[in-house]
Amino acid sequence: MFHVSRHTVSKHIEGDAKKLASPDKIDKINFDTNRNEIIKLLKKYIVYEAYPKAIEIEYTGKRTQFYKKCKELFEECNLPRLIKSTCGENIIT
Repeated sequence: MFHVSRHTVSKHIEGDAKKLASPDKIDKINFDTNRNEIIKLLKKYIVYEAYPKAIEIEYTGKRTQFYKKCKELFEECNLPRLIKSTCGENIIT
């Protein structure tokens, strides 16, 4: 009928009403503060390997957000794209 699971209902019943109704519910990511470090990672690693390294340098965003921002960086900064070779090394395309 409403397509809402019981878990969603219980989350809203038990949650703080002010926090749940807040318009500032969007996750804040710190991509811009770590931008230079992420560019260094993208020059050394492929995107899939760069994400865990970005987490180590305290990147707080989600994986999909990271991939979208990296795509923007590739276009904006003309970074070389890396791929995995058959022997497991990162090579420039």
